[in-house]
This record gives sequence, structure tokens and C-alpha cells, in this order.
Amino acid sequence: MYSQDETVHAVLAFYQQIIRHPYLNDQALIVPPASGWESEEIDVLKDSGKSDVVVELARHLPYLRSVNHGDRILLHYETCAICYAGGTPWSNTWMDEVYPVPSHCLYLTEGVDREGYSLILDTEQGTVTAFSIMQYSLNSNLPWDESEAIPKTERWKCHLTLPVKDFFDNWIRRYENLVFMLTSDPINGPTSGAFHSRVIRPKDEEELEAHGLTEWHPDLSDQPVHLHAGSLVTAEIYKTYLDHGWPSNFDKDSCRRKVLRLLRKEHKRMFREMEGDDPRPRSEDEMTPPPQVRKATGGPPPRKKLKTEEENDVLGAPAP
Repeated sequence: MYSQDETVHAVLAFYQQIIRHPYLNDQALIVPPASGWESEEIDVLKDSGKSDVVVELARHLPYLRSVNHGDRILLHYETCAICYAGGTPWSNTWMDEVYPVPSHCLYLTEGVDREGYSLILDTEQGTVTAFSIMQYSLNSNLPWDESEAIPKTERWKCHLTLPVKDFFDNWIRRYENLVFMLTSDPINGPTSGAFHSRVIRPKDEEELEAHGLTEWHPDLSDQPVHLHAGSLVTAEIYKTYLDHGWPSNFDKDSCRRKVLRLLRKEHKRMFREMEGDDPRPRSEDEMTPPPQVRKATGGPPPRKKLKTEEENDVLGAPAP
């Protein structure tokens, strides 16, 4: 059953978990005034035929918003938050145009590439659906060919759907137990952050979460060789979180600086590998700005020069 208050609290709890990670500053989380948001984006929702319940919800949701409105805020791999309170209006409507949903439904996120999830909130059922164009969250009881035969406007219903609180509680636990991690990224790509997961297959998430925050090393024997380097970097990032006091005494700023140095080192190694050079890590890589490689999927052009270490440490994060 749908409840606006429960929905608002569930989304808020999730966003509060996101800003604990060494990615965004706390100021990225904005909460509505008692009267609700007044914005052009919400007016567009109303004019597009969304129900009064959806419009009222959009007015009272908390949002994650970057100071630079051109930056999209990452919530999961290739999955970015939609902000209906002074966000980026051109990205708030295209999902409904390409993958239309009923007037009682609202997109909370957009998949910025084929791997991303578009979270759809249904105000009639009080649920969230994780819609994936790659069908990663497809209902396992439904054969693929049958799902393809469903009309486009109904296809989203075939994906993983849970009550709002249950859905966000699941993702909160994944981030709390560092199955998922979000960090700043030293290279400006199509988003301002980087997503790291300690699992390759979604079916392994719950098992790893149950182990809690214990010492962890990836099982490389169960992975293709081309994934080994990324898994080892993820293991270093995980250890860095723990070394900096996660979860109860976490030094976010120090962790962010250390993680960015690790990522610079890895980007330098990857660049050498792409160029056919010796891909083994070098000690100087950690302190040297990485080459300016733009992701093939697009995004804003990379900065021509990385500045001081302090400025690099907050790339992609809103200023306090």
C-alpha cells in the first residue's frame, strides 16, 4: 500500500547512506521545505499528465543535487539520480518518452548507459521496480521470449519489484556492508563518481552481505582474467574504508584522498595496457595525475589539467 510519508522516509534513508561514502559532500542532500518544492521540473510533470499523487510526491521528496547541474549523481553502476527540484530538466523526461510508464508512476533514477537501472516508483502499489534494458532484474519466472512479446508500455512490470521500504532497505544494507561502494573519480566521465562492487553476479550480493565487514579477498579463480585487476583494486578500496574507520568512526575526507590516489594509479596502469606498454603498477603512479581518457560512451570532456591534490580530491563533489 502506498504511503507518501513512508516513501519519503525510505528515499531519505537511502540518500543519507549514499552521502556517507567518500563521494559526495553532505550538502548534496537537499530536503524540501514544509510546503514542498516549487520548480519548473515538477510543473513539467504536472503538464505531462502525471497524477496529482505523483506530483505531490515529487514536491516532497528529498533529492541529491550537484552544485554543477551538469554533473549527474551516481547511485549504482551507470545509474544516476533524477532531481525534480532544480535538477537537469532535459534528463527528467526522456525516460518517460522512451520507456513510458503510467501516470501514477515516477522515475527516480535513469540508466545512463545500457547497464544502468531505472527505478520506477508506483504510487498505486507503493512499490519500486528496478527496470533494466539489459533485463538484469527480469522476473526469473518469466521466459525471455514472453517478456519481449509484452507491449513496451507494460514491459517494466516484468522486472524486480518490491515495496518501497524493502527495496531501499536492501540497497542500504549493500552499501552499509560495502558490497557496493561509491567514490569520487579522478577522471571526469559521463558521471561524477565511480561505483565499485565486490561481487560480479547480483545473485552473490546477499551472501557477501551476510558475512559483514570481515577481511575479504576476491576469488580470482572464479573470474575471467580481464576482471582480475579491477577486483584487486576494489579489494584495496574496501580495505581503505575499513582502515579509515568505516562504519562508526569513518574519516570520509581522508578515505577519499587515499581512494583517489589508488584510482589514479589504476588509471595509469590501464592506460599503459591500452597503449601496449608494460601494465604493471608503478610506485609513482599513485601521485601522478592520470592521462585524460574520455569514456567511449560519452559524457563531458575531461579536464585538461588536474590541479592540486586537494582540488582533485573533491572532483565531482559539490563544494561545501
